[in-house]
Amino acid sequence: MLIEITQRSPGLSCQGDLGAFLDRYFVAEVLARKVTSFYQDDTKKQKPSADKIQIQILGAAIRHFGIIFPEPDIKILFLGGEGRRGRKSARQLRNGYVHSLSVEDRAEIECVTSVLKPMLNAFISATCALAPLIENVA
Repeated sequence: MLIEITQRSPGLSCQGDLGAFLDRYFVAEVLARKVTSFYQDDTKKQKPSADKIQIQILGAAIRHFGIIFPEPDIKILFLGGEGRRGRKSARQLRNGYVHSLSVEDRAEIECVTSVLKPMLNAFISATCALAPLIENVA
């Protein structure tokens, strides 16, 4: 299931840096939600709203399943809220652009995509590397 998610990328990368960023972010976000859900099922933890990624729970899920991914990078990718210009997480940038077509967020995405895309790819790869284990536990 987790690996199949990576094959359902929306195909926006042909639209340059912005599209490539959104492609990777959408896949990473779905994986983050799935891993969190599997963790909550496995540990019998109460599930929060499906439309929220909670950094603490995602971090606990990553540790629980042994996914090798730097914990500080979780915030860089998935921190919610408003954020400050020049310091927004990938999620904040995605939200600002997708929900408001923010010109500023688009420009920031294009400036930081060379940093965020490798992090998103690392998260996707680390999660998929343990997909059989995660799916069997859950």
